Amino acid sequence: MNNLECFIEKVNQYNCIAITGMAKNTGKTTVLNCILSDNSNKIRGITSIGYDGESTDQVTGTEKPEIYVKKNTLIATADGLLNRCDFTKELLTYTGFSSPMGEVIIVKALSDGYVQIAGPSTRSQMEETVKKLREYGAEQILIDGALSRKSTAAVAFSDACILATGAAFSHNLVKIVEETEHFAKLLSLPVFPDLSTVNTSVDTLSEEKINKALENLNKDKTIFFKGAITSQLIKQIFNYNINLKGLSIIGEDGTRFLIEPQLFADLTRRGVRLFVRDQINLIGITVNPKSPYGLVLDSNDICELLRKELNMIVLDIKSGVCE
Repeated sequence: MNNLECFIEKVNQYNCIAITGMAKNTGKTTVLNCILSDNSNKIRGITSIGYDGESTDQVTGTEKPEIYVKKNTLIATADGLLNRCDFTKELLTYTGFSSPMGEVIIVKALSDGYVQIAGPSTRSQMEETVKKLREYGAEQILIDGALSRKSTAAVAFSDACILATGAAFSHNLVKIVEETEHFAKLLSLPVFPDLSTVNTSVDTLSEEKINKALENLNKDKTIFFKGAITSQLIKQIFNYNINLKGLSIIGEDGTRFLIEPQLFADLTRRGVRLFVRDQINLIGITVNPKSPYGLVLDSNDICELLRKELNMIVLDIKSGVCE
């Protein structure tokens, strides 16, 4: 069994999968099409955080793969995009959620064809949309993350997550590997054993509240932040006069840690451990070696370097095998 077959087998173990990327044009749509083309008998539902499926990238002007669905696929998309979908369709329901392309509706494909998708942008709306797709019979739901960390609304509650990376993120192979590895490790941070034992919690990241919480950290070595944990916040902790060794910083999930690789290394060196309330199940990384501006890197080099540090499937979807 090659890596592509292993990847599809892994994907088919989950009911709701989010596909996110390090940047635009890293191959998210190719991953989505690969899963949709699988000969599984599952009824699939698809939607997107944002807008995807257009044949030409609106920023670079380069061609993009279109999303192709099979008969019986359920699609949550904006009603303003229906005239750009070339399959026969049945309207199932309106969601009441708005998008820049119109109200998000759910349709059923009565034939094979191409689709453009634009779904809700908030976590609560996405969760409700996924619920409706299931009510209409979707056995597996795929959520296109649209662009980088804006897709966290989907990543945070899905059963599994796929991360796409490649030459569109950077033309520097070392940077692609380091940043992708870093983001993958953040997404995969472990769950804190018992949140009920945490006495220090910060829900509003004002300087006053942070300073008040930090005052307790010399005696209470755990702190839970409800919201983004940024590099600026970490530097504020570094500048505070406390002993950091043994400190546990807890976030809601891995997408809330917005810190650079060097800062992550500094935290580890100082004896600080990072945890989450809800762990994200990152099941694989896909590599697109082509940049929309023409550069082509060696995907085998990228895959091999990523596999050295990450215990998961890493492959170039286009080649099928990356060894």
